[in-house]
Amino acid sequence: MNLSTKISLNGLSRFVFLNRLLACIATLWMAVFCMTGLALADLAQQEQEQVSPEQVSPEQPLGEQAEPGPQDIIYNMVLIPAGKFTMGCNQFGIQHGGPEHDVVLDAFFIDKYEVTNKLYEKVVPEHRLRRSPFSSCDDCPVSKVSWYEAADYCYLIGKTLPSEAQWEKAAGARNGCEFPWGPQFDVTKGQARGGLKLRDETASVGSYPPNKYGLYDMAGNMWEWVSDWFTINDRFPEIMYNPKGPRRGQMKVRRGGAWSDSIHAMTSGWRDRSHPFSRGFNDIGFRCALNIIHKKR
Repeated sequence: MNLSTKISLNGLSRFVFLNRLLACIATLWMAVFCMTGLALADLAQQEQEQVSPEQVSPEQPLGEQAEPGPQDIIYNMVLIPAGKFTMGCNQFGIQHGGPEHDVVLDAFFIDKYEVTNKLYEKVVPEHRLRRSPFSSCDDCPVSKVSWYEAADYCYLIGKTLPSEAQWEKAAGARNGCEFPWGPQFDVTKGQARGGLKLRDETASVGSYPPNKYGLYDMAGNMWEWVSDWFTINDRFPEIMYNPKGPRRGQMKVRRGGAWSDSIHAMTSGWRDRSHPFSRGFNDIGFRCALNIIHKKR
């Protein structure tokens, strides 16, 4: 091998060596950069997860759960505790509430107010064109909705119509023969919107005192669709657990009475029915419920 060839090979070796050295330095630099970036990102995450006392308002001490806001699904809902109650009223007969029978329910949430025109029209805007003239204000209970439209609305916002048993327990009366506040109704005492004429119209939801659970208008103002198909029973099992009603039928149950209907219909155990496809009723609205999933142990 001559001298010129040796010089050329040595130069090539030095070139390859320098390239490899630079590649190693670049790799080491990138590793350091990535590790630093990950450390900074982890630190930022820890800072976001920590809440300092200055970030907590006096009304929300550390460790307490914040009240649900308008975007929470349980906003303006009330938790009805689990338990047993006597459903129905013998004196109403088998058409409208009898016979009385014992029911056990799991805990559930139910809307504090009847669904209003304003809330319903956020989901179904075209309803504004057919608001009832007897319940036309934004905060008046929605009406002129079929059972299917009411069920669809609850479904679309992540809820459901309450079962008939859930509705009656939530009414909060001492028994099914009474009103949520007691055995008597006096239209002059401002107990509920009832005992009036159709022309007297509904009131804005929440205009009358709440029941013992904090629910409004569980008697009067507007009939309310519930999930059950209507059927007539003259006997029931000794105890019923979370009953859902028959699997099929022709009419759907409505509860609670209305401002212009019979005063008897405002009692907690009174039940009536209407065709589920009809959307022409000026006096039937609804509220939604939310069932709690109980994990099996």
